[in-house]
Amino acid sequence: MFSKANPSHLYTTGFDYKLCLWNLNDAKKSTSTNISNLLLNELGQEAMSYNPPFCYAWDSFEASGEQLVLGLGNGMLLRFRKNGLKCEEIHGEVHNSQVSSLKVDRCATSDYLFTASNDKTFCINRMNIKNCKT
Repeated sequence: MFSKANPSHLYTTGFDYKLCLWNLNDAKKSTSTNISNLLLNELGQEAMSYNPPFCYAWDSFEASGEQLVLGLGNGMLLRFRKNGLKCEEIHGEVHNSQVSSLKVDRCATSDYLFTASNDKTFCINRMNIKNCKT
């Protein structure tokens, strides 16, 4: 996915659990983070359920700098800051199965995160810069 704030930046992720930010101006990987290691460090072995945390859906939005929201195969949602790909939030209580789609929608008062999952649920999450409330 191309950055909405800077079209020369490209986000990629794959089945190696890596989230990468590429700078296309110099064709180099700017930074990367390993989602599996992040979840194991934060949540322990329970983060690696039978349904691995591959990224299946994502979107970005602008709130004190560009941010990226990922929907994972284990039903979790992660929010990262573009700067250094620092994880800001982990939500594991939203879905019980793969997040198949998500979209951030901006309005005058807040950002809304719409998510749908293979567990047949659809959620609307009201977000602000610091917290995501479901």
